[in-house]
Amino acid sequence: MEFFLLFEGLVDASNSGSLTLETMQNVALETMSDGLVTIRAPVPSDIPLIIAARDDEHRRWLGPGSNHPGPSTCVVVEGETVGWVDYDHDREHDWLNGDEVNLGYFIFPGHRGKGFAARAVELLLAHLAAATPYRTASALIDSQNVRSLAVARRCGFELVGKLEGGKLYFRRYLSWGSADLLQSDAAAKQRRTKKTRG
Repeated sequence: MEFFLLFEGLVDASNSGSLTLETMQNVALETMSDGLVTIRAPVPSDIPLIIAARDDEHRRWLGPGSNHPGPSTCVVVEGETVGWVDYDHDREHDWLNGDEVNLGYFIFPGHRGKGFAARAVELLLAHLAAATPYRTASALIDSQNVRSLAVARRCGFELVGKLEGGKLYFRRYLSWGSADLLQSDAAAKQRRTKKTRG
């Protein structure tokens, strides 16, 4: 399956040597797709969708949310915005190392349980590995948040420990050349099946 990477201005930035942790806080991502799930920069029409999708699950795990949400990417399936994936390296996140970002993700009600979150996270990880200086992604997840725990495990995050407040701290190291980052979930499963049979 073909993998699409369209980064606005990244080639110029990387050639000029200006890719640093400070300048790459949230690199503008135009579009990435694995053939089913696409992540792209948010557009103004996404904002009311993001706000309207905040259900009890959102409030329980992520809080009430901002009136001006600004995730780094929105998740799109067949032309419909179905959620968001985000990353940050905020200074108030004292658990983050210098080359580490914190991930967050949310799939809208009615679109959950279809594997969209894991596929979107994999696309965002590919972006981070290929276009930013970050080398580690982390996720803080409440131990009762079964859906989010499943996404982290499916995406290869490893449990590092428990932070104050009871959240579980997961980490995944990014690898630019990792085939699993640059191919769809289906293609990765197909390769594993061939190896098992062969």
